[in-house]
Amino acid sequence: MNYTEESTEYLRIIDDVKNWENWSNSTIKEFHKCNKNISTTDTRIFRANDKDNNVDNSWYLAKAWIADKKEVYDEEAEEVGELINLSMFFINFCPFCGKELKKDKIT
Repeated sequence: MNYTEESTEYLRIIDDVKNWENWSNSTIKEFHKCNKNISTTDTRIFRANDKDNNVDNSWYLAKAWIADKKEVYDEEAEEVGELINLSMFFINFCPFCGKELKKDKIT
């Protein structure tokens, strides 16, 4: 199976909140859904606490790279659907729409 952005299985993996929580080692409290985000399949903005129950409520911009058949063939991953890389940044404003993201709520 080819895990492209059009693939149903790819979308199932990337849309699963539990996957994002495992990948980021956090408990997600809410997502900022921005209609100006042109990379909606693999990029998320969310407010989260770390899994050690430290109440942080920080906002993150996260981008996930999920393996497809090509990465497995090239030996960059062991299986299709595996997380290859996750990049995360603390943010205070949405980089797509400019909204201020506060620790208690979106303004």
